[in-house]
Amino acid sequence: MNTNLSMAANNSGIVEFYTDQSRLPRRPVHLKIRKMSGDYVVSWIRRTRLGGDNWNSPDVPLAEGQEQYSFSLFAAGVAVLSETLNEPERTITAAEIVEYFPEGTTSVLDIAVAQISAEAGSGSINRQLLAI
Repeated sequence: MNTNLSMAANNSGIVEFYTDQSRLPRRPVHLKIRKMSGDYVVSWIRRTRLGGDNWNSPDVPLAEGQEQYSFSLFAAGVAVLSETLNEPERTITAAEIVEYFPEGTTSVLDIAVAQISAEAGSGSINRQLLAI
């Protein structure tokens, strides 16, 4: 964890102190999986660190320069698939399941997702076991 302190003056001239961690994207939430034609679609909801209190909008504003996520799939605790994605979902094909789990069909997928900021880096990871 980076705990370097930074400071900035706000519009009223008051100097505010913050840690670099305050600029990291928030941890994605509501990881879920659904089966679609033999494949598995993993999806999640992004969170925002700025302007997320508008309840009239169907989605929170994107506080980063672009929407980007790190996505990993684990088998026996080892990452077998790691990618950077530009949308909040990833389809894991039936062929990938066979490739990553050669010993047989698995009943759960071990998934990790974090939102990425070009400015501050990767935010907190949400890692969950999702039943399939």
